[in-house]
Amino acid sequence: RRVGRTACTVSGGDSRDAIYPSLPTGYPKIDPSEVVMIDSDLKGFIEKDVFDFDIPRLEDYVQPATIDIPVSGPVHLVKEKVLPFQRSLAEIIPKLSIESRSFDDNPDGILLLKGQTYLIHCGKISLPPGCRGVLSPKSSIGRIDTMVRAISDGCGLYDVIPASSDRHTAVDLWVEVSPSSFNIRIHKGQALTQLMVLAPAAATGDSGD
Repeated sequence: RRVGRTACTVSGGDSRDAIYPSLPTGYPKIDPSEVVMIDSDLKGFIEKDVFDFDIPRLEDYVQPATIDIPVSGPVHLVKEKVLPFQRSLAEIIPKLSIESRSFDDNPDGILLLKGQTYLIHCGKISLPPGCRGVLSPKSSIGRIDTMVRAISDGCGLYDVIPASSDRHTAVDLWVEVSPSSFNIRIHKGQALTQLMVLAPAAATGDSGD
C-alpha cells in the first residue's frame, strides 16, 4: 500500500517523445509510474540544501505536494525571449539585458512594465539523481494577466528541470515574467511559480502495492 506519497501515472502509450516530438536527444521518456514528493520530502530537501535560495525560512513556502519558488533577483529587462538549451542564462543575459535591478536596492519592490519581458533569478536547485521537476505558475498569476514561465539552465523547455544521473547537479532557476494588461510590482521573496518534484517509484521504495 502506498504511504506518504502521491502516485503520478502516465498511460502506457504516452511518452515524452509523444508529447514533445521534436525534443532534443538525451531527454528522458516519461516513466509509466512516478511518485510526487510531498511536504515532508520537500522539507527534507531543504535540510539537505537541495534549494540554494537567498531567502529565509524556505520551509514556509512548502505546500502539500509542491514548493512555491520565491524570486531573489537580480531582475533583468530583456530585449527578447530565449531558452538556454545546453547553455546557462548567465552566459546569455549580457547580450539580452537592457537594464538590471536588484531587490536589495529597491526595498519597496521593482515595477515591471506591461508589454515587456523580464528574467528574474530564483536560485540554484540540485535535485537528487533520477528526480525531475515540473513547474507551473501560481494560480494568482492568471488573475493579473501575467505570463510566468520557469527556465532552468541547459534546458530547451519551459517549466522543466530534467532529471540528472549525476549526484546533486546544481542548475540555476529563473522565471520569465511578461505582464500583459498592466504594470505589476514584485518584491523579493514573492513566489510566482511552484515546483513539483517527481521521482521514479523504484527509487523511493514505493511500489504502489
